[in-house]
Amino acid sequence: MADADDSDMARAIALSLGQEDPILKTGQEIIDLDADNEQTPPYRKTPSQPHPSTTSHNDEARKSGVYRDTNDPSTYTPGILGMAGLDRKKMEEERLARKRKATDPAPASPPTKKNVKASSITTSPDQAAPVDMPSSSHPAILQYPYGIVKKTWVAGHPRAGDDIKLEEVLQAEDLDVALLSSFQWDLPWVLSKLRPETQVGLVMQAKDENAKDRARAAVSSMENRTIQFCFPSMDGQINCMHSKLTLLSHVNYLRIVIPTANLVKYDWGETGTMENSVFLIDLPRFYPRQRVDEEDLLPFAKDLTRFLTAQSLPASIIGSLRLFDFAATRPYAFVHTIGGAHLGSTAYNTTGWPSLATAINRLGLNTTAPISVDFITSSVGSLNMDFLTRIYAACQGRKASSPSSSSSSSNPDERQVKQRFRLYFPTHATVRSSTARSAGTICMQRSYWTTDRFPKSVMRDCQSVRPGCLMHNKIIFVRPDGDEGGKKAWAYVGSANCSESAWGNKLVKDKVTKGMKLNARNWECGVVVPVVLERQEEEGDGEETVKRGNGLEVFEGRVPVPMVWPGREYGERMPWFFMEEG
Repeated sequence: MADADDSDMARAIALSLGQEDPILKTGQEIIDLDADNEQTPPYRKTPSQPHPSTTSHNDEARKSGVYRDTNDPSTYTPGILGMAGLDRKKMEEERLARKRKATDPAPASPPTKKNVKASSITTSPDQAAPVDMPSSSHPAILQYPYGIVKKTWVAGHPRAGDDIKLEEVLQAEDLDVALLSSFQWDLPWVLSKLRPETQVGLVMQAKDENAKDRARAAVSSMENRTIQFCFPSMDGQINCMHSKLTLLSHVNYLRIVIPTANLVKYDWGETGTMENSVFLIDLPRFYPRQRVDEEDLLPFAKDLTRFLTAQSLPASIIGSLRLFDFAATRPYAFVHTIGGAHLGSTAYNTTGWPSLATAINRLGLNTTAPISVDFITSSVGSLNMDFLTRIYAACQGRKASSPSSSSSSSNPDERQVKQRFRLYFPTHATVRSSTARSAGTICMQRSYWTTDRFPKSVMRDCQSVRPGCLMHNKIIFVRPDGDEGGKKAWAYVGSANCSESAWGNKLVKDKVTKGMKLNARNWECGVVVPVVLERQEEEGDGEETVKRGNGLEVFEGRVPVPMVWPGREYGERMPWFFMEEG
C-alpha cells in the first residue's frame, strides 16, 4: 500500500489545527527562485525601487555573490543570494555598530587544535571538541564552529542549556541573507523575526502555477522586503517538498541549520506543546577573500551542492557556498532524498536510503556487528519488514545491491532487525495526556496499522522527557554492540520520517534502460552526527575517551535524547491515528 498523499494530509492538518486558510497560514502549497531564468529579479515589495530594465557588469557580479571593489572592501557582497539593490556599506556600518553595543557576546575559549591560531576562532562552552581546521585565519566570532545538536525551546519548560529558540538560531541582528525551506509555514510569524533589510529566499512546495501565485500573494502586503521564491520540481511521482534546510549568511560566516521543525509557532515551542531538534554549524568566510574550486569541495559541501542544484536554486546561490570554509564539516555527512526516479550509480549511492549507507561508509562508521536502532518519527508510513530491513542495513553501512542478490553482506537477518529496531511514535493515550491533547502534525493512518504486514512489535510509545510535550522529531540513534558501541555510534537528525516516501523504495529494474532504479516521492535532508569526532588531543592528554554503555547514554553531550528510553512496548495500546479525535 502506498503512503498517504502528504500534500493533502498537510491541508487536513492545517484545518485540524483550526487554521482558516491552510495555504496561506501553513504554506504547504507554497517552493523556484525563478529557476527557469536566473536573471529574473526577486519579488520585491518596495515601490520606490522598481526592477532595473538593464543590468550592469557590477550588478551581475553582485548577483553572483563575489563582487568586490578593491578600493572599498565594504562593497563586497556578503550574502549568499547575492541580490542587488541594498546599500551594503551602510548596512555593514549599522551592523558593526550593533555588535559594539552587544552586552552578551558568546563566551570565548580558544580551540586546542594545534594548527589553528588560538585567537582566530572562539566557541561557546557547550561546544563539541575541536576538529581538524585549516591554518588560514578566520577573524569571525563563531558560536558553533564545530557543529552541535540542540532541542528546540518549549514554553513552560525550564531551559537546561541544551535547547535553542528560533531567534537564537536566526541571529537576526546582523543577518544579511536567509534561505529558508519548510513543509509548513506561518510566513507573517517567520518574517516578523527578521529585519526588513535581510534578504530572504523561500524554498516551498507548489504543484502548479496557481499555488506559486498564492505563495507570492502571501507576502504582497509586506513592504520593504526582498524575497525570492524557489519551487523545486513536483513533476511525476514527486509528492512532497518536506526538507527543512536553512542557510543563514552573516558578514563573516555562514550558519547551516538542519532542523526537524517546520516554520510554524508550535514546532518552535511557542505554544508549549511540541518539541523538535536542530543541527547547527557556523562556517567562516575565507580570508583573504577566496573561492574554493568546485573539484576541491569537501564531501559535505558536494552533497549539499548536489541537493540545492536538484532543487533548481540559481547557480549564483550555490556557487556562493564556495566562499566559506567547510573544513569543520569533515566529521559529518549531509544526507538527502531528491524526489523522482534515479537510475544507475545515482540509485545505488547518492540519494535516499542508499546515500545513508554511502555516508556511513565514508565516515568509517560501517560495521558488521549487530546494531541497535532507535528511530523517532512524527509520521509513520505503510511499513513492512522489507523496508525496515533496508533501513537497518543502510545504518550498518551495507551498500545497496540488486534485488536478486542473496548475499549475506547485503541482506540482514530479519529476526535481528525485529529484535533491535525500535520505532518511537506516541500512543493515543500519550497524546491525550499531553498539554496539546491532540496532534494534527503527528500522522499515522489506521489502515496501515491494521494490515497483516505492519511490524507492530517494533513500535514503542514516544514519551518526552519534558512531561506533556509531544514530538515532531525525526532522529535515528544507532549504536553497534561490543567495543565499537561508543566509538561508532551516530545519529541522524533531519526531515525524513519512517516511510518509503521519505527514503525511497527498494531498487527495481527500469523497464526502458533495464538498469536499477530508485523511486522517491519526497524531498528530504538531514545530517549524520557521529558521537566521536575526528580530532587531535591536546599535548599531554591521554588516550581519547570513548563513552561506553548499553543504552543511549553514549549520546550524552552530542545529541540530546528527547524521549523516555527504553520506550514502553505498545502491548494492547493503539497508536495516535491521524484525524481521529476519539
